[in-house]
Amino acid sequence: MNEITTPAEAKRHILPWFYGWNVIGVALLFQAFTVGIVIYSFALLVPPWMEEFAVSRTEIMMANMIVVLGITLLSPFVGRALDSQSIRAIVTLGLLILAAGLAALSFANNFWLLVIGFGVVGALAMALASTLAAQTLAAKWFRANLGLAMGLMPVGGSIGGFAIPPIVAYLVHAFGWRPTFLILSLVILVVGLPLVWLIVGNSPEDKGVEPEPAKPSSEPDEAQESFPDWTLKLILTNRNYWITAIAFGFPFFVLNGIAANFVLYAQDIGITPQSAAFLISILSIVTIIGKIFFGAMADRVDHRLLHYLGLACFALAVFLMIGTPSYGLMVLVASLIGFAGGGIIPMMGAVIGSRFGSAAFGRVMGIVYFALIFNAFSSPIAGAIRDRFGSYDVFFQGALVLMAISAIVIFWLPPLRRAPQN
Repeated sequence: MNEITTPAEAKRHILPWFYGWNVIGVALLFQAFTVGIVIYSFALLVPPWMEEFAVSRTEIMMANMIVVLGITLLSPFVGRALDSQSIRAIVTLGLLILAAGLAALSFANNFWLLVIGFGVVGALAMALASTLAAQTLAAKWFRANLGLAMGLMPVGGSIGGFAIPPIVAYLVHAFGWRPTFLILSLVILVVGLPLVWLIVGNSPEDKGVEPEPAKPSSEPDEAQESFPDWTLKLILTNRNYWITAIAFGFPFFVLNGIAANFVLYAQDIGITPQSAAFLISILSIVTIIGKIFFGAMADRVDHRLLHYLGLACFALAVFLMIGTPSYGLMVLVASLIGFAGGGIIPMMGAVIGSRFGSAAFGRVMGIVYFALIFNAFSSPIAGAIRDRFGSYDVFFQGALVLMAISAIVIFWLPPLRRAPQN
């Protein structure tokens, strides 16, 4: 009779697959809640808030600015905590803040209280229970399939972008935005929190399972030993850090500005909020494809070539948005933005993981997010341009310039698996 003598043997006996895939499943869920509500559904909340409080686009976009600004300020601290503290506890705290915040904000009767509250709650939830936590989990759980895991982890946000905006659009139309917040809060508490607490673990060792075997050809142990102890000074003086921050930061700036203003832009060209929500769902579906594609290819193809592919698709989409595109053309635009935008997060993760190592992944990624602090101003800038010129065309033209700069900067990134240089 064979005895199961260790937790690892017990888990292998029960599950026919690596337990890390369970962690990915739950990471997809908690990102669906945070990203789907805070980022993708924000554009659907803008019209009713503008109507109720009689404010301008520029003012309403302050909420999104606070979200992005808060994420960038918090990310270095959260990243360090994710490398040393309980990831499960950090994610749980983020979901609790989101649920409690939405419930409290449903009673807000002052515009600035609502804007600042949504910004602060959204920033805390996104910093603690979103992509940074998910990709740190991937870096700690996977070896042979690290690139694939890096591509899959952010898919949760896209799932949220596909599933949650249509639900929010329906709830807001049927009941108003205040009951919608209460319903979303309840779902997070009943569905999201229990699964995170029961399934997520910091590492295979934390759950009593063996780590995923590495590919023999990749020699991860030797590669890992070549990385220094990444202090803040070493990170900030490493050229790969600045190349990553600039090359991916500029497309991120454009993506954030477009996403937050998407419904208002759609209304400008004659598209209803419900039809715009459908476009957001299309964008989210294709984003999933983009994340998986770029994540999987990051282990096989030069990161610079992949980034050029994403930039080409993104630039074409932005170019097509200038003027008054038809709804059919907007379907293509949403698809191109989804594919290109989907590649930004996994590509950033792949670049950082391959050039800084997994042990300091959360720390380095958090500091990269901090460098993207200028992204906080993209949505109000886009809104202010629309208020000033009557269209978003000037913002789109500037976006094309930023993507050209990104293409120049990424050229200086050392090839995949080249040792980091200071």
